Amino acid sequence: MKYLLLLFTIMAVTFEVSNAQPILSISGSALSGISSYDQAALLEKNRQFESAANVKLTADLSERVVTNIEFGLGVEGFERSSNFASGVSLSAYDITYQTGYYNSSISLGALTVPYGQFAGSQTYNSSINSPFIYNDLGYSLLSRDSLVDFASIGLATSSNFDFGTVKTFIFNGTDARAANEDEGFGISIGYETGSLINGKVYDKPFNLNLGASLLNVNDKGASPSTNAIQADITGLILDAKFTADFIEFGGYVSMLNFDDSNSSTIDEVNTYMIYTSKSFGNVLLSARYSIITPRDYNGDGTGVTSGISNVGLTNSSLLTITDIETTRYQASAIINIEENFSIHNEAILDTYDDVRYDTAAILSYVSLNF
Repeated sequence: MKYLLLLFTIMAVTFEVSNAQPILSISGSALSGISSYDQAALLEKNRQFESAANVKLTADLSERVVTNIEFGLGVEGFERSSNFASGVSLSAYDITYQTGYYNSSISLGALTVPYGQFAGSQTYNSSINSPFIYNDLGYSLLSRDSLVDFASIGLATSSNFDFGTVKTFIFNGTDARAANEDEGFGISIGYETGSLINGKVYDKPFNLNLGASLLNVNDKGASPSTNAIQADITGLILDAKFTADFIEFGGYVSMLNFDDSNSSTIDEVNTYMIYTSKSFGNVLLSARYSIITPRDYNGDGTGVTSGISNVGLTNSSLLTITDIETTRYQASAIINIEENFSIHNEAILDTYDDVRYDTAAILSYVSLNF
């Protein structure tokens, strides 16, 4: 309750500078609707009405300094099929300084790890930043949750050059609370071309963007009280996105190594994603395919790194082996009713080597942005 009182107190205050321009703005998102989950072979079914919201406060302290604070809100103590936020949680914050050199910025705070150009398209609670509600399996593997982005606390930079954008992030670990007993931090370095190719197809303009990012973070031996991945992770992601008036599509290949310091296990894990979106009037139709492929995926329960976990829709207490491929199929239809108000509909199917664990979901939420 005290967090709610603090939140609404902050929202009630409006600061103004001498020229009567507000320096504090409030934005956010909310969704409410119904979800349905079916694991048919094991007779597990869930039907539930759900709600979630995000509130973001932005303060422009000067021409170069801005700070953002974002809260995730949900029903506290709710048995959530979709795992939205419970109660009030501080989901993100940053203090950002625009340097004025090469259109560069420096940020401190709780931020999304810039691993790939699609990192900023991840969902967090009610903040849906792509045509899909659920995140793809590649990012879910790193965040351990399909409705939470891969994020941590640290220092980030972003610089825009003529040849593209370079982003860096030095951070605590795969859990923001990681104390870094190894005296090291996680690091991510990413590059995006921006509009590598600007052209026309059928007299329609299009852009092609390419990107590559490196990742290293060592959370081996992290405190059990955190949700850190117990492995020394290195990764390389290569991605591409094509955008035009008539269609959008893209994807990535992410090559990861989850070193668990066990010479008898195989640490390599690859993840892949491809998607497409097309508008038909006020309806946006999209489809996405993603897969987690450990190098050892024979399903015998041995020989695979202990650093990975099952992040699909299936009941992880029943499916305990991780040396398997997990595949996610997503189809979405977003009906735009009016500006900032829409209906998000999504069908998801997660499949496994053992069909008993295959799980389907149907989601339908009314969504708004403010």
